[in-house]
Amino acid sequence: AIVSSCAACAMDVRWCPQFNRAFVVSRFPPLTMSKQRRGGKSKPKSGGPTKISSKGFGAALHARRKGSNAGVLLSQPSYEALRVWLESEGANLKRVGIADFNGLRGVMATQEIAVRDEIISIPASCAVDLGTQGADPLPVAIALLDILRADDGRRAPYWDVVPPPDSPDLCTPDFFSEKELQMLQWPPLVREVRHRSTQLRSVLGAKAPTGDTPVEEMAVAGGRLRQLRWAVWLLLFCGLSL
Repeated sequence: AIVSSCAACAMDVRWCPQFNRAFVVSRFPPLTMSKQRRGGKSKPKSGGPTKISSKGFGAALHARRKGSNAGVLLSQPSYEALRVWLESEGANLKRVGIADFNGLRGVMATQEIAVRDEIISIPASCAVDLGTQGADPLPVAIALLDILRADDGRRAPYWDVVPPPDSPDLCTPDFFSEKELQMLQWPPLVREVRHRSTQLRSVLGAKAPTGDTPVEEMAVAGGRLRQLRWAVWLLLFCGLSL
């Protein structure tokens, strides 16, 4: 059965109960690696793309032709460890590789892909089960933190490529200081950020940092709040499904 479909990518995610795993299959004619046009080099677009740091993903930016949208395969040890672990669990990753696309991490085809070819296959046992708790990210974020604390190291290669709580990628307004929020000069956004912060503090209850929190306990209390805010950010901005 098709459990998810992407029109833009021409791919279906199909669940196979018999093998207890999900498969990504192509719906378009064969894909090939892009080739240079005959008669010379491609003319780059004016004012090439702005490069955005991907430090938090462990991916260094790679030099590439100005204006090119082609991905560059990443060869960091953390990505190789992730591939080795997934393949040891039975994943099929032979047609793809993790690549950098102008500062954004993604998956790139490394060979031709024909119609109905299996692009990626990953066993369900590799998934992090966050349950079915609805659209509210807070209960799911708490579940994610509980799973991370209880992890026995089996999924370490996966956690190692997830942006950590101190990653520079955590640059949304939820992580702004009060002074930085005021510099946005957009009251609706400021109110929304403050509302989410209030929700996080209500979940932590007495463990949330306040003006009355003793200095010796502030680091621990602040760490709890940052971890919960980080987990919500992972769910909302890094593609983890609720």
